[in-house]
Amino acid sequence: MERFVRTPIKHYSTGMVQRLAFSIASHLDPDILILDEVFAVGDALFQHTAVDIFRRFKARNKTILLVSHDLHILENFCDRVIMLSNGGILMDGPPKVVTYQYAALVWQHRYQIGSGDNPYAVTNRLGDQRMRVTKVCFLDEQGNEGRVFRQFSPITIRVSLICEDEDILYPAISIKILDNWSRGVCQTLCTPPEELRKPAPGTFEVDLTFDCLLLMPGNYTLELIVGSIAGLLLDCWSFAESFSVIPRIEERRYQGTYDGVFFHPARWVIHHPEGEAVQDVFQ
Repeated sequence: MERFVRTPIKHYSTGMVQRLAFSIASHLDPDILILDEVFAVGDALFQHTAVDIFRRFKARNKTILLVSHDLHILENFCDRVIMLSNGGILMDGPPKVVTYQYAALVWQHRYQIGSGDNPYAVTNRLGDQRMRVTKVCFLDEQGNEGRVFRQFSPITIRVSLICEDEDILYPAISIKILDNWSRGVCQTLCTPPEELRKPAPGTFEVDLTFDCLLLMPGNYTLELIVGSIAGLLLDCWSFAESFSVIPRIEERRYQGTYDGVFFHPARWVIHHPEGEAVQDVFQ
């Protein structure tokens, strides 16, 4: 902003005004700092500076009120998140929980507000519900339920369903895994064999097993869809459950940052001119 110090503020862009206001506020040492989408303006250098100032204020136990749609910033810097809609509080709670629900609303582009005892009720279910998912859980290699799994270990997703209509033909179940930004990273479909083309009413379970969990470390959610061969949507449960992937433990491993969605198994071979080839796996 230094080269624009003699430029009248009326000629500033919206981003320049916000950057100037943030710079002034951060130098006044306030007890309460209110920031409105400050991380959405400016170049990478300004955003880095803003994050650094944010951290310094938080380290000094200052109160910061941040208005933002950046889920990464909210999850990593805030202790509490409030989601607003139409002038009302839609949700108030831990950052991870609230940001997941916000992502569900953005993905669906639908609100169910002003009904019943809860005027700000939120739904993440679609479909006629004649066959629907009742429970989702995660199992490790020993069959124990959990939510945290180590990379390259087995994981089983167990889906409990109930069928209330004997006329449903060829139901199919789809499971999609979404990353922390609600992007689909993996999807698989289960179609029944001929002998199960017409399931009897009642409850049953379906297991989906990944023998080797190749996802990068991070937090993930599930979207489950139950449909029929006729193209009917029976149940769609967005953000039904969540689980986390943590790095594997291994000595002598480079502790840098890895980009991407999957950590795919690969083999490196080093050819030394004066010795035998040395190879390593899972790099």
